Amino acid sequence: MSLNFYRRVAFGLSPNEKPDKDPLNWAINQLDTIPDLLWPGTIPTEKDLRKKYGEWVYGDREVLRKKFKNDKHAYRKAKDELRIKTGERYFELNEHAIRHFQTKYSKQPVFERFWLFWGNHFAISEKDFLAEFSTGPYQREIIRPNMVKTFEEMVQSVTTSWCMIHHLDNSESFGPNSKKGMEWGETINENHARELL
Repeated sequence: MSLNFYRRVAFGLSPNEKPDKDPLNWAINQLDTIPDLLWPGTIPTEKDLRKKYGEWVYGDREVLRKKFKNDKHAYRKAKDELRIKTGERYFELNEHAIRHFQTKYSKQPVFERFWLFWGNHFAISEKDFLAEFSTGPYQREIIRPNMVKTFEEMVQSVTTSWCMIHHLDNSESFGPNSKKGMEWGETINENHARELL
C-alpha cells in the first residue's frame, strides 16, 4: 500500500516512521482499545462544565441584565468579567488544544482520526453555548468511549446524552406538517433528528 493509505486512515507517517508490513492490520488493531488522553493539563468533565455553564447563564440573564438594565456600558464590562470567571471563551479553545495534542502524540492515530470523524458525524449546534461548555465533554465522555462498542450502542449513548438532547431541543423542534411548522413555514433540527433516529 502507498503512503497515501496512512494519510487517509491516520495522519500520515512522521519522517522517523517506516510503513508497517501489514498496514491494514496496523490500522484495524488501533480500533480495539481506547487510548488514554495525553493532555498534560486539566481536562474538565461534563459535570464541571455544566456547573460553569449554569454560572454563566444565570449570572448573565438573572443577575447582570437586571442589575445593569439602565447602563449598557457597565453591563458589557460586568459580562466580560463574568466571561473570564466562568471560562466562557476559554473552554472551546482548550478542547481544540486537547484534541490537537491527542492527534499529534497518540500511538493510535487511526483511533484519533475516527474520533474526529464521529465527532463531526454526531455534530451539535453552537446554540446556547454548547460549543463553549458541552462539546468537549460530549466528545470525550460520550463519543470516545463508545467507539469500541457497536454502532447501535454509540447511537444510543449519543442521542440520550444531555448535550444532544439540548442540541435537538424538542420543545423547539417541529416538522413541516405540524401546526407550528405550517405557521412559520420552516423546521428546526428535524433533519438531524431524523438522521440520528
